[in-house]
Amino acid sequence: MKTVYILGAGVDRALGLPLADGLLKELDSFVKGDGKAISQALKNKLGGGRRVRFSFEKYVSNQGENFAERVLTDPALAGVVEGALTKVGEGASDGAAAIQVVLEKLRAIREANEFDEETANAVAALAGESDEMADHTMLRMRGIALNPAPRTAMLRIFRDAQSAEGLSEDEKSALGAVVAAMTNFEELLTELFAGFYTNKGTETRNYLYVSWLLWAYMRWKSLSGQEGLAETPNFYNKLSALSDDESIITFNYTSLCELPSDRTVRFHGDCVSYIRQDRGELIEGDEAVTGAKDLEAIEAFITGLDMSVEANRIFLPAVVPPSAMKPVINRAFISRWSRAERMMMDAELLVVVGYAFNRIDSHFNDLFRAAAPGKRIAVVNPDADGTRLAVCGLLGVAQETLSNVTLAGVPVQRSSNLLLLPAKGEHISDELIAQIRAGWP
Repeated sequence: MKTVYILGAGVDRALGLPLADGLLKELDSFVKGDGKAISQALKNKLGGGRRVRFSFEKYVSNQGENFAERVLTDPALAGVVEGALTKVGEGASDGAAAIQVVLEKLRAIREANEFDEETANAVAALAGESDEMADHTMLRMRGIALNPAPRTAMLRIFRDAQSAEGLSEDEKSALGAVVAAMTNFEELLTELFAGFYTNKGTETRNYLYVSWLLWAYMRWKSLSGQEGLAETPNFYNKLSALSDDESIITFNYTSLCELPSDRTVRFHGDCVSYIRQDRGELIEGDEAVTGAKDLEAIEAFITGLDMSVEANRIFLPAVVPPSAMKPVINRAFISRWSRAERMMMDAELLVVVGYAFNRIDSHFNDLFRAAAPGKRIAVVNPDADGTRLAVCGLLGVAQETLSNVTLAGVPVQRSSNLLLLPAKGEHISDELIAQIRAGWP
């Protein structure tokens, strides 16, 4: 049976890699610790510290500074933040309760600022405008900031929610989730790429600095992850003996194990190739990279890059910024995406592991939706509620049509073509995989 395994960040997490919402914090620690020399080498390559002023710590702090504006202007983010604090519940400490009140006040302001359709149209008519020009909010929320005390409290939480005094472990976890929601690395990389794409000097250097740091970090974690591959339960071990009719699409930059190159598509790139931008050249198999087995060798490779922003001699890591509209950083990626689409179209079974169908991956999600009709689909993700909502919404499946059954001892939800398994990939047994391939009752 032709099967395609689609691997997300959850697969790598078992081997010590962070998810997107924890990656920024990991990179900050990397810059200050094991990757300090690599960070400095990159800054030297890009013109020195005066020309590369990006700081992960400062970026996180700025999100605390902009907390009120972002919660007021982004209802989706506000919902995520409010949801994170539901863990706190009754009996919250004074600090956690105060943050909840701040959020409630911001939500009230946001809702009070919104016009219903009738009022928006009436105001537009009074202004001499058509309905199409109607504003659906009363006030512009850009630039709104908290007063000093709540502002300082939010900055403190964003700097280190885990060390704030007087908070329970659940409260620290909840506030940590708030910080993670507002400091998503995918959003940062997309934001920086926009500046790089429009050829703004400072933004160009910042994007090159951050993207190469990500590349170096993933290269390093690939090496350390390989060391624990045999001893640590992980989903890669279940892919060690793929048949000729099984293929892989992975969103992970890492190279934690050998995957069949002729049947694997690395949708967002990898940490072993790079691009000479002015020549449009994708460089693969460079021994300076493939032979780099430690941090010193990775630093030596970066130091050896003949890169000059002033001369437009720019080398890019082969890492696609995870924006909703995928930028074509090299024509080779067009072929990769087309190949991934053909794989899914030709398959009879799609097995999705550790991938969340986030909105930012709308490009792939559209390909998946187009390929889905008539196929069996199994989705493995421990976030049962979020996964069900995302998958059913994407595929147009009514959630109430799913049945609760047990498969190989695991409670699952299913229809004739869709199977949702609330589990981590490393916990899926060989028996369960066999049942997925054979067909679920």
